[in-house]
Amino acid sequence: MSLVLLRDIRATDLSVIHAINEAGTPGVHTASPAELAAITRVSCIALVAQIVALYFERRRLLVERELTGAPDLVAELRILEIEALLDALTEGRFGQALRGAAEAEE
Repeated sequence: MSLVLLRDIRATDLSVIHAINEAGTPGVHTASPAELAAITRVSCIALVAQIVALYFERRRLLVERELTGAPDLVAELRILEIEALLDALTEGRFGQALRGAAEAEE
C-alpha cells in the first residue's frame, strides 16, 4: 500500500469495508469503523517509518561509498534494491526525483 493510496482512503471507503465486514465470516473479528480508521493510521505510520528507514539506509550506503571510494558490489546492489522499494512505495515519485536530480546535474 502506498502513501497515496492511504491518503485517499475516506470515511465512505471505511464504511464500505465495515459493511463487508458486517456480513461476517465465522471466526473472524469484524472491525468497527473506528477500529478500521485506527488500523489505517497505524498502517500509514508503519509505512512512513519504513520509507524513512530505507531512505536513510540508502543515504548511509551512499556516504560510505563516497568515503571509502572502493567498489562494494553488495552495497551497490542494496542501494539499487532500496531505490526500487522507495520508488514502489511512493508510486514512482522517488524515481522521478532521482531522474530529475540526474538531469539537473547534466
